[in-house]
Amino acid sequence: MDILSIAIWEKLSNLAKTQKKPLKMASKITGVSEGAISGWKKSFPTVDNLAYLAEYYGVTLDYLVMGKDAAGFSQEERDLITKYRSLPKNDKKNVRALVDSMIQSGDVGGKSAKAG
Repeated sequence: MDILSIAIWEKLSNLAKTQKKPLKMASKITGVSEGAISGWKKSFPTVDNLAYLAEYYGVTLDYLVMGKDAAGFSQEERDLITKYRSLPKNDKKNVRALVDSMIQSGDVGGKSAKAG
């Protein structure tokens, strides 16, 4: 039993739960068989299969293998990025405007920097 392969399978399982994208669906969309995915509990996946699933879940190979994103994003930040990417174009524009407004006003963390 390979500890690294178990860690990869656990990361994929957690991604499936947090993104509400079951591994069964990932298998159908990516073409990576369910048997291959469940087999990763005991053996290391092929790089190409791992790459398909990394792309599907919006993470890097570095994250799946090493536990950290190449860009240094936390899981919370990756989840936020995934949610942002799923928004329609106009909603993305509204989110950017809200964030810009909060930063410009100093209202970060619910406290105005101008009042403090």
